[in-house]
Amino acid sequence: MGVKSKIVIGNWKMNGSAELVESFTRTMLDNQAAYAGIRVVLCPPFTLLQAMADALEGGPILLGAQNVSEFEQGAHTGEISAPMLASMGTKMVIIGHSERRASRGENDRIIAAKVKQALSVGMVPVLCVGETAEEKARGDSGAVVWQQLSVVLHAIGSELFGQLIVAYEPIWAIGSGSTASTDDILTITTAIHAKLAQLGIQLPLLYGGSVNAGNAAQISSLPTISGLLVGGASLQAGQFLLLCSNTAKGA
Repeated sequence: MGVKSKIVIGNWKMNGSAELVESFTRTMLDNQAAYAGIRVVLCPPFTLLQAMADALEGGPILLGAQNVSEFEQGAHTGEISAPMLASMGTKMVIIGHSERRASRGENDRIIAAKVKQALSVGMVPVLCVGETAEEKARGDSGAVVWQQLSVVLHAIGSELFGQLIVAYEPIWAIGSGSTASTDDILTITTAIHAKLAQLGIQLPLLYGGSVNAGNAAQISSLPTISGLLVGGASLQAGQFLLLCSNTAKGA
């Protein structure tokens, strides 16, 4: 599906410390054989990006960010621009996470602008899409997800869209401990790939939503899935290492 190796992205959200960066990266870098062949990306909070960049320098793990401004520069207090992130060696950035859509009012237009900013400096946007429990109950999952993708697709065009990573994260599964069934995941991700294929687009499609070491192998083995976007399970080095190892087994 347009990717040669599985991808595991750890999203620390608003958690972490300098001490965690040091211990976490030491565990991961000392056990590289456990996730050989897997592209691992760590996305700490902005305040820990430089410490993480220093700790990962020269190693196989990539640095990612959790968000980026829709603006390049200017009077935008509290925002972090794409050039700022790129200057620290950030390779990927999560955009459109449901938590930001819900609590920060980010709509598809804003998300499309952020994708443009990330691409302008050579970062890979990880575009998050997903439906609520109510939308799922109405049978609208596919339509909702495709609408979220379509706005970005129309804003940047199919050629640039092919440079993205898409993460399907059903909102009702995030942090709930309830992972979508393999049938649910296959239904949505197969539809996404089919619609994109009609436009000549192939890209990596990840799954996120209560992913852990116990279900990583099963989910990552699905033919439509190129990897995982991991939240809470990415905060404990031992569990995250096991998750990455199990993903490698499911590849």
